[in-house]
Amino acid sequence: MKKTTLRIWILLIAATLAACLLFTVNNRASQREATEAEIVAHSAYGVDWTQIPGWNPAMTEQEFVLNLCSFAWDESMEGGTRRIFSSDILGEYLYRCEELDEIAYMNDILYITYYASDKDMIVLAYDGEGLRELAVFDDKTDMLFHQNRENCIVWENYRGGFQLG
Repeated sequence: MKKTTLRIWILLIAATLAACLLFTVNNRASQREATEAEIVAHSAYGVDWTQIPGWNPAMTEQEFVLNLCSFAWDESMEGGTRRIFSSDILGEYLYRCEELDEIAYMNDILYITYYASDKDMIVLAYDGEGLRELAVFDDKTDMLFHQNRENCIVWENYRGGFQLG
């Protein structure tokens, strides 16, 4: 009986410490507006699809990109179906693309995730109006650059210093 009570107290203490650690890590991240220099530097990740062979001005950027892809499979998820695509040529048009990780379409948004030559992770999100969001995560500096149509934010110490790999 005493051993069981002791184990319960140890588990409660461990859970409390873990919760405190997660709270501390999550609150270490700070957010600020991106500087003009950061916006200019990260704008290279945007793709001017009109310069790609086969561009059709009657198409949206999203439609054009999907034409460069092949359907792979569907995944049922809460909130809808996620369609996964593949492409042998899309990586050629993405800035410093070393590894094309995923091409996914859900809720009328096309997401392209890839890793750049310096191991930054890039996510481009397109809707029917064009580039909706750009996110660049630098694992070395633990910084996330996030730009959408309304604002451009930099998160410093994004994961609290934990490294991905």
